[in-house]
Amino acid sequence: MTRILHLSDLHFGLERTALIQPLLDLVNASHADLVVVTGDLTHRGRSAQFAAAASFLRRIEAPLIAVPGNHDIPLYKLTERILRPYRRYRNAVAKTLEPIGHVGDIRVQGVNSVDPLAWQRGVIGPDQVARVIGALDPACINIAA
Repeated sequence: MTRILHLSDLHFGLERTALIQPLLDLVNASHADLVVVTGDLTHRGRSAQFAAAASFLRRIEAPLIAVPGNHDIPLYKLTERILRPYRRYRNAVAKTLEPIGHVGDIRVQGVNSVDPLAWQRGVIGPDQVARVIGALDPACINIAA
């Protein structure tokens, strides 16, 4: 049986430190075939928060894909949020914002719904929908994350 483990809203920078190692232990004890992390790895998209999130992710033993969330772009640095919203995410977590994980007959496609112009509201555009539909694999169980 294929095991996919989903994590979301880790919010490093607002995390409860005492829970980090127990969570990591549970994740690794699950022997997941794929770990999918969807959004809000950080609380305010700050460099130190990304460093903590990246450190946590590196200790996950299973293959992993991650998708940014609205908290993973700068909140207070408006110019950076508009011009380079994913710079810190790409430097710390992953270069790609919409990764694809494939394990057995299951395919997980990440979908980035962050809208840098409206920080608290996500959006999935027609191009993204078309890309997801176009990439569906009829031989697989397809999951959008």
